[in-house]
Amino acid sequence: MKNIPGYTLQEEIFQSSHSTIYKANQESTGRSVIIKILNLPQPSPADIARLKQEYKLLNQINIKGVIEYIDFIDSKYH
Repeated sequence: MKNIPGYTLQEEIFQSSHSTIYKANQESTGRSVIIKILNLPQPSPADIARLKQEYKLLNQINIKGVIEYIDFIDSKYH
C-alpha cells in the first residue's frame, strides 16, 4: 500500500485506470477519511487540473450524507 505522511491507509475501496480510492485515518485528528490518488506515473497538468477542479467543486457542497472534502495534497507519494 502507498505511504502518505500524516495518514494511515486502511483499505482500498475502489480502483480505476486513473485513480485509487482508500479509506484512511488522519493521524493528527484520528478522523476517518477517504483519499483519492492518481495512478498515473506522470500525471499531465490537465490530469492534475481536473482533480483540483473536482476538489474545488465538491468542497463547496454542504449536504448531509455527502463526503466533506478537507484537503488537497499535491504530492509525489505514489
